[in-house]
Amino acid sequence: MLDLDVRSHYLSVMTVIEGGRVTVTDAHRLLGPVPTDDVPSATVAGLLAELDRLAIDTAYVTHSYALFGDPAEANDALFAAVAGVQRLRPVPVVIPAIGGAAVPSTVGDLDTLPARGVAMVRLAPSRHRFDLTGPVAARWLDRLATLGLAVAVDLEDTTPAALRTVASAHPSLPLLVLGGGFRRLRELGELLDVAPSVRLETGSLNTSGAVEWIAARWGAHRLVFGTGAPLLDDAGPRFQLDQLNLSASDRARIASGSLAAMVASPSTPDDPPPPWTARPPGPVLDAHGHIGGWHDFFIPDSTAAGLVATAERAGVTAIGVSHLLAVGADPAEGNRRALEAAREHPGRLGVWLVANPQRPSQVDALREQLAQPHVWGIKLHPDVHQCALDDPAYAPVFELAAEHRAPVLAHGQTGSPWSDPVLFAEVGRRHAEVPLLMGHAGLWAHGFARAARLVADVPNVCLETCGSRMTAGWITRLVKLAGADRVIYGSDACFLDLRHGLGRVMGARLTEPDRAAVLGGNLARLLHIGGKA
Repeated sequence: MLDLDVRSHYLSVMTVIEGGRVTVTDAHRLLGPVPTDDVPSATVAGLLAELDRLAIDTAYVTHSYALFGDPAEANDALFAAVAGVQRLRPVPVVIPAIGGAAVPSTVGDLDTLPARGVAMVRLAPSRHRFDLTGPVAARWLDRLATLGLAVAVDLEDTTPAALRTVASAHPSLPLLVLGGGFRRLRELGELLDVAPSVRLETGSLNTSGAVEWIAARWGAHRLVFGTGAPLLDDAGPRFQLDQLNLSASDRARIASGSLAAMVASPSTPDDPPPPWTARPPGPVLDAHGHIGGWHDFFIPDSTAAGLVATAERAGVTAIGVSHLLAVGADPAEGNRRALEAAREHPGRLGVWLVANPQRPSQVDALREQLAQPHVWGIKLHPDVHQCALDDPAYAPVFELAAEHRAPVLAHGQTGSPWSDPVLFAEVGRRHAEVPLLMGHAGLWAHGFARAARLVADVPNVCLETCGSRMTAGWITRLVKLAGADRVIYGSDACFLDLRHGLGRVMGARLTEPDRAAVLGGNLARLLHIGGKA
């Protein structure tokens, strides 16, 4: 098992430049109720409290009615709600159209927006069903450029090709791409290369090293801090901002400077929130990590050395990894590479040995490898291997895990025929002597509560927290639903950015003993760690 280095890895979470606090502006927020959750930002007071909690000075906000109701009503509701609230800057939606279908009613009505405090508008071509590159939109975009207004567009609402067309036709129009996502870095890089007016929001750039890669190649001025909250998590991106491996000046540009350069930025509020200061209450063990590249998307830094360096800066004591080659085509070679990496980084990397049920001859090798130092347990990926978690083919693997008192970490995905949480409940009962970690706690937000309920009476099954749809709010709820002793922190690095995953736990509303359990205590118990194991 892991030779655990228990040196303190405390972190002080505060963006600092030359001894002073940097202004942090969230370029991408919703105000108002949403249909999928009960969120604090349904009201102005609740949103301001959330900003205070994470030391965010200012937010550019769109009303939720724009995405889940009547866009025309949304803009009226937005202006009424933020009137006189200096920390909230209105971002109304604009829908270019003809025949009375437009919002606002005519292109000439755009001229009234600057006087109402608008510096940026939001377009949602797919959601609002208009052609971003059509002749009507072209006239509206021309007018927005003349007025000096920036335009925010969610990448899920359009395509990189359409954005290239807009940037080429309207070169003076500042474009902020929201929600780029960790899987689309190659497309986004090509867009940045040919469209100097484009900036990227950082909130969803959450694969390992993505923000640093973009800053190094195209400059930090092309990056704008934003979260997409409450539909997406805010604590992870906020934590990442403070932990970026960039100069203080580049972090300051991302925090607020890049956006200020895009818009006619009003003065900073006179009463900024206090800094967000967080210190893990003990050693931090990351239950879910990877090394190696993957076919589905570009990972700027997939090396063990890069992962360890990021973990050390962020305050993570050790991280358990499987090699992505083992998850995919070659478990034998991938496991060999993972063990080699752990030997090169003793005390920093543990190994999850990948077991592929399609390779029954692998069991003998796993038996020998489980006895090696640095090994934490066994990793299963039913979806990649297309073998349901309750399939008898896994029986030798669970017997081996029981023999070695080793936990099993398995990919979990709500709705999957291979790894739905209901299968974890069944398998957990079948192998009650084996600790079973449900990776991603079911993956999708609509399935988190169900996952907790399904395993409530299966005490050997724990919920692991990584995933791009996990939030600090959901971690808080999972602890309430399942108990702090049944929730385990994981990040999915290098697939995802370790700092996002850690930030969610640091931003969750937990008692410090509960936070310590989630961040390391629970996994240490399963790994039989007590100084050395």
